[in-house]
Amino acid sequence: MAQRRLNRLLRPRSIVFVGGRHVASAIRTTRRASFDGDIAVVNPTREDIAGVRCTPSIADLPFIPDAALVALSPERSIVAVGELAALGVGGSVVISSGFREIGAYGADLEIRLAEAAGDMALIGPNCLGVINQFDGAAVFGDDVLARQVAVPGAAIVSQSGAFMIGIACVERAFPLGYAISIGNQAQIGHAECIEALLDDPRVKAIGLYLEGLDDGAALGRACWRAAKAGVPIVALKGGDGALGSQVAQSHTAAILVESAVWRAFVDRFGIREVSSLKALVETLKILSVGGVSRGRRATIVSFSGGLNGQVARAAATWGIELPPPLPDRAEALTARLPRTIAVSNPLDLNLPYTSNTGASLEDEEAIADIIVDLAEGVADQVAFILDVPPSGPDRLDEPWLPAIRAMTQVRDRLGVPAIVAGILPEGLEPALRERILADGLVPLGGFAEAIEAMGHAAALAIADHGAGPCPELLPPLPDAPVRTLDEQAAKAMFAAAGIAVPRHIAATPEEAPIAARSFDVPVAIKALSGAILHKAAIGGVSLSLGPNEVVRAVTRMQSALADHGHDLAQILIEEMVPDPRREIILGARHDPAMGIVMVVGAGGAGVEAHRGTVHTLLLPLQEATLEHALADLGLTEHAAMRAAATAFAAFAVAHSETLETAEINPLILTASGAAIAADAVIQLRDIEGDPR
Repeated sequence: MAQRRLNRLLRPRSIVFVGGRHVASAIRTTRRASFDGDIAVVNPTREDIAGVRCTPSIADLPFIPDAALVALSPERSIVAVGELAALGVGGSVVISSGFREIGAYGADLEIRLAEAAGDMALIGPNCLGVINQFDGAAVFGDDVLARQVAVPGAAIVSQSGAFMIGIACVERAFPLGYAISIGNQAQIGHAECIEALLDDPRVKAIGLYLEGLDDGAALGRACWRAAKAGVPIVALKGGDGALGSQVAQSHTAAILVESAVWRAFVDRFGIREVSSLKALVETLKILSVGGVSRGRRATIVSFSGGLNGQVARAAATWGIELPPPLPDRAEALTARLPRTIAVSNPLDLNLPYTSNTGASLEDEEAIADIIVDLAEGVADQVAFILDVPPSGPDRLDEPWLPAIRAMTQVRDRLGVPAIVAGILPEGLEPALRERILADGLVPLGGFAEAIEAMGHAAALAIADHGAGPCPELLPPLPDAPVRTLDEQAAKAMFAAAGIAVPRHIAATPEEAPIAARSFDVPVAIKALSGAILHKAAIGGVSLSLGPNEVVRAVTRMQSALADHGHDLAQILIEEMVPDPRREIILGARHDPAMGIVMVVGAGGAGVEAHRGTVHTLLLPLQEATLEHALADLGLTEHAAMRAAATAFAAFAVAHSETLETAEINPLILTASGAAIAADAVIQLRDIEGDPR
């Protein structure tokens, strides 16, 4: 029901505006979008707003609208949303601020707002709403430029309303069908919008701007469905708010950063992450106008040898291959081009303006033939990069236009995306970009953004996301107190999961010297307490002790722990791992957005300093992601390491209904090829009713 109502909100035939003077700007945007459906305004004190006669109350509306825009105070917005839901309105956009973004009081208001909406679609609060430029409709809380666009096109779903204003008012030659600002996402978030947009075959690509993420599983399913439908998802991640809370006591929490978790998410669900808002727009242009590239190969032409060096470097950065022409085509090009032009890719097409004997800048047919010879059989995308002077009485632009017109022939003859990009972001004036788009070419601004966009389109060509079942994430845990197991209990659980641990026994401080003599090798002694996680940092660990050294070590440990307010009631005595060669960390942490997040990488006491060699994986584990991590660590052939990582991931999944944190640091890899958990931490949530 909510999804059907969201479709009504996105493609309305009737709109009501609830509020005062502020809705006048929203009404102007709706009209500017060429909306030809019914419009009503609810305001009890005014006769009309923006030329629309006011209705005193929602109950008095002459029709049941598909969409509503609510511009009232938070408390009054809650009342209005409840009345709109009871009336059967398709969906509401609440543009008011003063909800979750201001803290606990506002968060309570937001919960009440969502409850008032019921199964009516609700976008916001603290947002701007929806512009549908396919159908000429806008339920948008600001005065912006909105105009109908040709199909097919793209959609953008953004937590930032300002970004939507900028794109709608400034960006030209961009077939943006839907611009959706979702704000706080009290009910409708990115996932629900993607699901609704996939019901519209005019949408060929979807862009996302997000700062936080509350439900990774829902977004992942929506993105997987999009990949299966052939609709690529491109995303820009902003903000520095955590995806989920972190438990400060564990190394795993300390080294798990939001960017790494997000990167693991986009890799898992086939999302292309871009570097900037402009790159987001340019990538969506390629995907919605030219389509997904067939592969990584590109042919690039310019009028500048200096630029081509920059282009080649950028192409390598974004994984674009620049193959030379086929041998027979290279021979034809050599014969066709002036001797001053070297046949290469990128090609510096330094032709004369005019010529009586050969190709020139005014010869559209010849330029098309040259580019086809350069690209045929070796290119999945073709781009011409040039700056064109503005049109005017001096006609400075005219010498450059035949090259652009030639690209339409290139597209038709080769059947690949054909791109015309400025060297600078302002290199093609808006009217020219619009003509380029009307000719079915992809107009891009700035060679750097263009090359990045081409790289994303190329990467999508070889991705296999969308095939098979969606890789689900583990569900989040309910809030509950967290308890920490002592190391002996943690190692018992890991051993039961198939992970090797050193031989060990527990003893009192008085029993420890005698107990240590039962080991034939040097031992480690550790304070055994669930209240002390980082034992070594406060003197709670002594290593490589012989039998005669244990007494003094216990005394030192008792004194050190007393200085930090701890009693030494129990000691764990265990054999030292023989012939250690490497130390690895295996960690897992509950994340409210992603379920369970796992890390594998260089470990030991200084694990935080090794963040560059730590890989973040989402669970349930995908074999390919583990293989990539092991290869990066140089451990592809280490069977015991692979087995330990696999068993650790399986353990985390098996205990996902209570697991807060699990960590082995270090997992010691020995000269004999073993992998042994030398230290262990497990924290569990005490979920009421859980039998464990």
